[in-house]
Amino acid sequence: YYWKPLLKRCGLPHCGAHALRHTYATLALSRGVPVTIVSKVLGHANPAITLKVYAHALKDDQQQSVEAIEKLFA
Repeated sequence: YYWKPLLKRCGLPHCGAHALRHTYATLALSRGVPVTIVSKVLGHANPAITLKVYAHALKDDQQQSVEAIEKLFA
C-alpha cells in the first residue's frame, strides 16, 4: 500500500522487500557493521546464518586484513 508510492516519490525503481533486506545486509556488513548486529536486525537465529548468506560482503574485509598484516612486516 505505501511501498510503491514511496519508491516512486524517491525516484527509485520497484523492488521487493526482500531486495531491500538483502541490500541493507550487504551494505551494512561491507561497511563494518558487526555481523552480530546485522544478524539481529535481520532476525536470524544466529550470526552463522548471516555469515553463510552474506559472506560475499566480507571479502573486502579479508583483503584489508591481509594488507594490514603485510604492512607490519614491510
